[in-house]
Amino acid sequence: MTIAGYNIVGGLLYVGTHLAAPSDYMVDPALINPALPIDLRRPDWDGRGLDYWPSYSDIPPQSRAAYLAWLADGRRFPQAPIGYVFLYSYGLERRVLSDLQRDPSMAASDLPIIHQEVRRLLAVYGGHKA
Repeated sequence: MTIAGYNIVGGLLYVGTHLAAPSDYMVDPALINPALPIDLRRPDWDGRGLDYWPSYSDIPPQSRAAYLAWLADGRRFPQAPIGYVFLYSYGLERRVLSDLQRDPSMAASDLPIIHQEVRRLLAVYGGHKA
C-alpha cells in the first residue's frame, strides 16, 4: 500500500480513518490514518515527538513522516527510535489479543506470520538502548 508517497509492503498494519480501540483509547494507537498531516520535509528521526505510549493519531506530523519511512524501509533500521517499533507492535498485539479472539478462523494463517515478525523485530531491536 502507498501512504503519503511511501510504498509499505508486508501488511500487518491497520490503515483507515477510524478503528475503535479494544481498550480505553478513543482510537486504536496503531491505526495509520492517511487523512492526518505528515511533514515529509522534517521527519523526526530522533523520536522527540513520541510519548511513552505513542499513538499514531497523537504524534506530530514530523514523527508520522519518520514512522512511515521506517515502515516503508522494511522496519529494519536498528537505530530507529524504539517508540516507532512499539507503535508498530501495538497493531500486532491487537491482532493477536483482540481480533483473532473474535475470529479464531484467522489464527491458523495469521499467528505464524506474526510470530515470525516478532522474532525478526527482537533480532533487530532486542538490545535497543533507550
